[in-house]
Amino acid sequence: MRTQKSMTSMFAQAGTLYSFIAPSSVDILKPGKLKIAASLLIKIPMFIKIITTKDDFSVYTGKIVADEIIGTACSLTINKPIHAIMKSAGMISRPIFKKNGIGGHTWFKAECDRNVEKMVVIYHDANRAGKHLDIHIGSVSVIIRISGKPVEKLIKYNSTGELTNISKEALMEHLRNEVRIGARMPQNLDHSIANAHSQWMGGHGATEGYGAGRTRQMVFEEPVEVIHVDDGPGKTARLYCPGIWKYGQTYIHMLYPGNNKNGIPIVKWGITKPKDPISNDRLDLTKISPEQINKFRERVDPRTVTRKYDSASAHFDSTIKGTTLWSSRISKETGRRIEYTHKVPELSRVVHWANPQGMGELLFKHHGQYLSAAEAGGILNADKVRPLDVFPDFRIYRIDRWNGQNVIHLDFFANRFLASDFVKPSRIMNLPEFSEIKKKAGWEGLVGVPEGKSISEGLKIKWVADPVDWEIKDVQLQWGPKGRIAGVVWFKSLESGKIFKMGAGQIGDDKFVLQIMNDPKAFIGMVFKVKSRIGHEGRAAKVILEPHLDKGIG
Repeated sequence: MRTQKSMTSMFAQAGTLYSFIAPSSVDILKPGKLKIAASLLIKIPMFIKIITTKDDFSVYTGKIVADEIIGTACSLTINKPIHAIMKSAGMISRPIFKKNGIGGHTWFKAECDRNVEKMVVIYHDANRAGKHLDIHIGSVSVIIRISGKPVEKLIKYNSTGELTNISKEALMEHLRNEVRIGARMPQNLDHSIANAHSQWMGGHGATEGYGAGRTRQMVFEEPVEVIHVDDGPGKTARLYCPGIWKYGQTYIHMLYPGNNKNGIPIVKWGITKPKDPISNDRLDLTKISPEQINKFRERVDPRTVTRKYDSASAHFDSTIKGTTLWSSRISKETGRRIEYTHKVPELSRVVHWANPQGMGELLFKHHGQYLSAAEAGGILNADKVRPLDVFPDFRIYRIDRWNGQNVIHLDFFANRFLASDFVKPSRIMNLPEFSEIKKKAGWEGLVGVPEGKSISEGLKIKWVADPVDWEIKDVQLQWGPKGRIAGVVWFKSLESGKIFKMGAGQIGDDKFVLQIMNDPKAFIGMVFKVKSRIGHEGRAAKVILEPHLDKGIG
C-alpha cells in the first residue's frame, strides 16, 4: 500500500504535467504544445496505478486525476482512438463532459449507497476576478467573493508567501457564515478539475492568460458525502460537509441554470434544518438480574423474547421524502436534538407512505463484527464522514406512530407487524432477532414481553454485571491543600433514580478530572457508564471513561 507521502509525490508529478494543458483543451493545440500532450498521454499507466490503489488517500483523490486525464483525452479529436480503448477497457465508468460544462460535470451525480467526494477550498487572488474562494466538490465548483468583504483585511502571508493559519481559518469562517445565511453563489464552469486544484504562491504563478494573479493556495480539504441528488427541475443536492456545518446536512440548490446567452448558473448553499421529531420517551424496560432468570421465564411470553442490543438508541421519522434519524440527547451547541441522518445516508433515502415514527438501536459493523457502543458513539460524534468500511444495521424495536395514529400501546405482535412492513424495502433495517431464553456468547442480554402487553411493558435481562448509566448532576471540585484535586461529583442513577457522589479517584485519571473541574457546565447532563461491585449499586463505584452517547445531554 502506498503511503500518503509517496502518493503526494506522484500527484506533484501530475501537477507538473497538467500545467502544460490546464488552461484549456484549445490551448493544447497551439504550436509546441501538441508534443507535450502526447507525452502526457504516455503517462496514463501511472494514473491507472493511482486509481487502482486501495488506500483512502487515492479513493478520494485518484479519481480527480483520472477524470482529468480521460476528460482531456475526450476533448481532443486527435485522441478519439485512445478514448475508445479506455472505454472498452472499463476505465471510463461515467460521462466526463457535458455540453454546458467545460471542466466536467456541472451537477452532482445521482447517489448510490455511498457517494463520497473530495471538497477542496482554494483562495485565488486573480488579476481579473479579484480575490475569491473556489470551492470544488468532486467536479462541481462554486465561487465566493472575498474582495471588498471584511475578511479581506484578515488575509496575511508568511515569509515564504504562504497564507498564515489564522488567515486560512478566517477564510473558512467566512465560508461557513455564507452557508449559514444561505448565500447565492455562481457556479464555476470556466475551468477544468485540474485548474481547480492548481496552486502557486506570489512570484511563481500564472502571469498571463487563464487564472493569472498573485497567488492561488489551498485553504482546506476534506471528504464530504453527497447524501441525495435531485436531478429534475429545481435541482437540489444534500451534502454532509463537516468542515462547513458539522451538525447535519447542507443543501446546494440551483436557482438559475444559466446558458450560453444569459450567463452562468447561480446556486444557493444553505443549511438543512429539519424539525426535531415529536417522539415518545426512550424505552425503559424493567430490569431482571441474571440470578432471577426463572422469574424472567415466568413473567414473559416466550414467543416475544428477542436479543438485546447495546449501541446508540435513535428516534426515526420516515415520510414519502425520506427518513431522518435523531438521538435522544440535546446538543448544548445548537439547543436541538442531535441528528444522526448524515451519518447514515443509506437510511435517509428510505421512504414510506404511512409516515412511521418510532425507535430503534443503531449499530455498526466492521469486517462483519458489531462495533462496541463506545466505538459506535465515536463514529456518530466525530466531525467527519463515516468510514467507507463501516456499515449500519438499524434494529427497529418500536413503532410509535403509524399513518397519524398513536400505536405505541399495541401489543408486541401487532406493533412488530407494522415494524416489519417498514423494514422490508431496506437492506440496512432489521427487526430484533428472536431467541430462546438462554445465555448466548457475545450477546448482551434478552428482552421479553408479558402476554398481550406492549414492548413498553417489557423486561430485560443482561448476562454481564452491567455498568449502570449515571448522569452528572453537579460538580464540586477544587484544588486541595496538598495541590491535588479535591471535592466530589454528584451523579443520578438512571436505573434506580438514586443520588451518588464520587471523589476524583473514582472518576478517572487526573487529566480527565481536571477537564471536568475546569469546565463543569460541559459535563453536567452527560451520562457515563459506572461499574459497581456486584450486590449494591454505588459500592466501590468507578466511572468507565466512555460516555453513553445515546443518553443525557451532549
